[in-house]
Amino acid sequence: MNLSINLPTVIVSLILAVIIYLDVRYLMKTGLDSCSGDCSGCGGSCKWTNDIEKARKKIAREKKIRAFLHLK
Repeated sequence: MNLSINLPTVIVSLILAVIIYLDVRYLMKTGLDSCSGDCSGCGGSCKWTNDIEKARKKIAREKKIRAFLHLK
């Protein structure tokens, strides 16, 4: 068995270790997103619920402004 390790192998291994470390750290901070996109089954506990409500209010506000200004 040849167990000699050369410099390129060490460099690639270190780069992969750093990438894996940063990925795991990011997942630990943000968590996994298990959103299926079906908001009807969410029950309001979804982290996107507030964003969806904001978007609906913005659309409704824009529709009211367009209706007021007689724009389509």
